[in-house]
Amino acid sequence: MEREALALAQIYGTDELALRAMNTVRYLQVAVQRVLALEQGSPAQNDSAQVAQLRAECAQFVARLASHKTECETNVAALEAAHAEAMLNTPTPVPTSSPDLPPPGKLQDVVCVSSAVLIEFRTRN
Repeated sequence: MEREALALAQIYGTDELALRAMNTVRYLQVAVQRVLALEQGSPAQNDSAQVAQLRAECAQFVARLASHKTECETNVAALEAAHAEAMLNTPTPVPTSSPDLPPPGKLQDVVCVSSAVLIEFRTRN
């Protein structure tokens, strides 16, 4: 999930992504509120014109969500393709050893011994 969110944040920017997410939640809240109002059964809200209007709005919300999903999937696919191409075109670094440096394991030993000597020197002075 984080990978998809990061990709979307890179595409839209954090502000635009947050706005899109909040709008999606807002649309769903409006739809739920209207459905709850219909379920309460007041005579004014049960007429067929309002039911048709609510169905149309719900269909619009679903269409917007589907469009948004398709757009996001397209963007993610493009990012994955670009990433795969970049990985193919990135040369693998060739490890080089410097004659002046000890091997990695030996370097750690040198650091530990140097630290011990420094601590001993500080405690004596």
